[in-house]
Amino acid sequence: MDASGDRILGLLVQCRFDSGESNMFTGHGSVAWEGVTYLGAAGQMLRIGEAVTRRRA
Repeated sequence: MDASGDRILGLLVQCRFDSGESNMFTGHGSVAWEGVTYLGAAGQMLRIGEAVTRRRA
């Protein structure tokens, strides 16, 4: 999340599974947007960046 001035930039992710929905965002705590609550998933759970490829032996 970038908190430059009075603006905060983050990515909201809504995943839908047969068992229900999982709403996450790239930050800490929780945030509500248009009636949906997103839980912070910073760190390894929801990391945005370059893809890492691994070679199989």
